[in-house]
Amino acid sequence: MGFKKQIYLLIAIFIICKSAFAQLSLSGIVVDAKNNEPIAGANIFVNNTTYKTISNANGIFNFGTINIQKGELIVNAIGYKFTVINIDNTTPKTISIILTQQPKELDAVVLIPQEKNGYAK
Repeated sequence: MGFKKQIYLLIAIFIICKSAFAQLSLSGIVVDAKNNEPIAGANIFVNNTTYKTISNANGIFNFGTINIQKGELIVNAIGYKFTVINIDNTTPKTISIILTQQPKELDAVVLIPQEKNGYAK
């Protein structure tokens, strides 16, 4: 086998091995859908893995390199609806995540009528 063929064979093996171990470098920003302001303290994690991080004061997060072929990126923050994003090795390295505010729900208030002459008792 000639030297050129050996080089091509090594390159092919390298490409196959690299795709088998599917590493993904992922970072991005989490922003509010209404005003496009960054959301600090958002929880970002890959479902069913130990990969997790939190967005900083500017809404920026960074996983570095994660070893998955595909998965679900879950993003949630207090006062916002959670978001699920499917990720794989074709996902861009930097992503923008837009969260929608969750309407605040208050507990029910029950009004009970006062007894007649209640203060006199």
